[in-house]
Amino acid sequence: MKPSVTCQSASKRTHRTRPTPFTPGEVRAKLRAEQFLAEAHYYASLADLEMAVRSCMLALRQTFGIARYLMVRDQTDDLLARIDPLQMIRRRLNFVRSTAATLERRRS
Repeated sequence: MKPSVTCQSASKRTHRTRPTPFTPGEVRAKLRAEQFLAEAHYYASLADLEMAVRSCMLALRQTFGIARYLMVRDQTDDLLARIDPLQMIRRRLNFVRSTAATLERRRS
C-alpha cells in the first residue's frame, strides 16, 4: 500500500532542523553592538548626530563578518535612516560593505 501524497508532505514538514546556538564570539559581538546602539540612541536624543553616527558605525563594525541574522543590525540601520533621511551616510556605508565583501571573496 502506497502512502498518500498528503502523508508524505506532512512527514517532510515535521522534520525541521534546529537552529544552532550562537558561538561565544557571536554572542560577544552581538552584546557589544547592542551597547553601541544604546549609545547611538543616547547621542541621537541629545541631537549630537556626529557621535550618534559614530556609535552606529561601531555597532555595525562589531557584527561585520557574522553571516547569521542579527536584529541589532536592522535596528542600527533604522536609526541611521532616522538620523540621515537623505541616506548620504548609508550610501557610503553600503559602498564600504560591498567593497569589503569583494575583497574578502578575492582572498578566498
